[in-house]
Amino acid sequence: MTTLYVLRTPPAPGWWNMALDAWLLHRAAEEGLAVLRWYSWSEPTLSLGYFQRFADRTVDTRTAAIGSLPVVRRVSGGGALVHDRELTYSIAIPASDPLAGDRMRLYSLFHRTLIDTLVSWGVAAELYGNVRRNTDEDRKTNVEKSVAIPPGNRREPFLCFERRTDGDVVLYRSRLSFSAGRSFTLRENKLPNHRLREISSDFGLPARSPGTPERTFPKIAGSAQYRQNGGLLQHGSVLLSRSPTVPHLEGIKEITGVDIPIDRLSHLWEERVATAFAATILPYPWNTRDDMGVERIATQRHRQNAWISKR
Repeated sequence: MTTLYVLRTPPAPGWWNMALDAWLLHRAAEEGLAVLRWYSWSEPTLSLGYFQRFADRTVDTRTAAIGSLPVVRRVSGGGALVHDRELTYSIAIPASDPLAGDRMRLYSLFHRTLIDTLVSWGVAAELYGNVRRNTDEDRKTNVEKSVAIPPGNRREPFLCFERRTDGDVVLYRSRLSFSAGRSFTLRENKLPNHRLREISSDFGLPARSPGTPERTFPKIAGSAQYRQNGGLLQHGSVLLSRSPTVPHLEGIKEITGVDIPIDRLSHLWEERVATAFAATILPYPWNTRDDMGVERIATQRHRQNAWISKR
């Protein structure tokens, strides 16, 4: 990848956000553009994973308020998201890009660059697979569960942030101590417990020992993917603070006490993504064709009740 176009859009309705992601994927597949987009939502909105049932949004009594939210259905799989106090991103890349043929690498790249970015606020995060206690092969979670794979007979939590895959980003319930003058970034794909305890001790983090509950490491970022005509769309969310609609899900602010400005986070993260991609950043060349493309996709799919409640 040599050029990565960046698009920042103001808060918008869910149907428009989903239609624009689909349009950018179309442009990536048909015209070879690689586009990174940063966005948010004009009102709290529930997005369903492609394979989820519309009726399931009201099953959990803890999340009864979800039933009153506007609903959209994503083209990607994974669990439902309440888009409220978060940063949302998407990236669409063409089939000609090597990352399009290695979707797990793209998934990992975004989450690792996010982890590096959060260090700027002293926030300690890591991939869930690196802090997961149990390494038994039969119990390993697979990152592909969050990438448009039907759940089959598996009964998973309805909400994305209550699920775990090895590629998800989780937090320590502590802030980093920089007294030693070192940066905190774990680079191993698989980290033995004894090494995690050493690093935790070095940086004043709570060491995870056998028996430590998973909730000690709450999930704060996840992504999902969708492929079309060889192009690849990946979109995901970073939970910055708790939404009143789902008060049991804490964000970075509640967990660490750090209130991260959404614009600052996206700009710093963007710099690290560009470096990881070895790409030149250019503004996305928006024109009236984009307006028409988004409206067409929204009319055909994302504003249609038949699409939203299709399952």
